[in-house]
Amino acid sequence: MNSIEILKTHGSKNDIFIIESPYDQFPEEVDLVQLVRGICDRNGPLGGDGIYFVDHVDGVPEATFFNPDGSRADLCGNGMRCLGRYVLERRAETSTSIMSGRHRFVVRTVPETAGGVRQVSVDLPLVSFTAPSPIVAGSALWVDRSIPVLDSHLTFTALAVPNSHLVAIVNYYDEQELVRIGGIVAADVDQFPIGANVSFVYPVGPDEIFVRTYERGVGLTPSCGSAVVASSAVYSRLVANTQVSEVTVRNAGGMAKVTLRTENGDLMPTLEGNATFVYRADVAIDDILDAERESFVQGESFPAEIAAYADLENENRAWLKEKGIFV
Repeated sequence: MNSIEILKTHGSKNDIFIIESPYDQFPEEVDLVQLVRGICDRNGPLGGDGIYFVDHVDGVPEATFFNPDGSRADLCGNGMRCLGRYVLERRAETSTSIMSGRHRFVVRTVPETAGGVRQVSVDLPLVSFTAPSPIVAGSALWVDRSIPVLDSHLTFTALAVPNSHLVAIVNYYDEQELVRIGGIVAADVDQFPIGANVSFVYPVGPDEIFVRTYERGVGLTPSCGSAVVASSAVYSRLVANTQVSEVTVRNAGGMAKVTLRTENGDLMPTLEGNATFVYRADVAIDDILDAERESFVQGESFPAEIAAYADLENENRAWLKEKGIFV
């Protein structure tokens, strides 16, 4: 295997690569972590927020997600929308299931926006306010409580989707404060033993919120799909006082919709939003592993999709500016 075909996509400006190959089938001399880092490196010719490797597309697709630092994650919600579209189109279907780790994700096509932005919905694993391992050391349940090492005024809620999250409801958005708190959580393994993504949630209207996330292994991101779901669940519990709701979520990368429903006492989320294709490319593995090389061959681009989403993104940013949110 001298080269690989990659598809660059984005969900709410989360740049995700899709590679149709088992992640563990590369030659022994290929360092997978280095390969992932090389593809995702923002200083290189590609650059992105992670990679989904997928196999058995013609059967039951099996996917594995890698963060840009080379570590594995349970899922990427925004990326799963894009992967879902890829699999659905390869199978000529409108609904299917994808296995990723221990979880099965149901993905479906949904109508395009009025401006022609392609959209997909994905059923994510249940929302749990009692994670299998404590997110905040010493407590299996942490809801709307202060964490002095992070902030003396904010309160936080810990939950899993199944990625671990810490969510704070705020009455204004302070990006520097989010970055500061996210950095503490990433570094303090005694207080936060399994790590967590940190999100600020700013309610902007009835069942409408602005969410910004400091994502572990990534940093400040335009959007994080599982954080969008976690934030919607915390908003519904603490502000809307209901566990069954539909929440519109705005963030720096765009808009999404989260639907929360109860099944046998469990809180089940569906995430809906764009799944935009950017380009396909053939990339020589040696070029990725050699930092001095920066070449790839782009085979196909999707300018109409990019333009349609740019219009939607501009509308979203104008709306946020009207609300006094600058990102």
